[in-house]
Amino acid sequence: MDWLFARTRKRANSKIIKYEYLGLLIFVALPIPFTGGWTGALIAYLFGLKFSKSLLTIFIGVVIAALIMVVVTLYVGWLLSYLGINV
Repeated sequence: MDWLFARTRKRANSKIIKYEYLGLLIFVALPIPFTGGWTGALIAYLFGLKFSKSLLTIFIGVVIAALIMVVVTLYVGWLLSYLGINV
């Protein structure tokens, strides 16, 4: 695992240094597979980001992802009922 962590740090270090917490927030807030709180915590650990700031950033990201999914779900439900499709 040390080899993988070192390789990951080497490949993404410039991006992490540039965006830090904003990049972490966007990464966690995207509701797609393999992005989320657990992966965000791993990224924060790998790149040595501050625990308290990372925790708050990951929490906000998870809330944003949840809101996105709620809006999409409600919109799809409304759209299906508007089209007359009963689910």
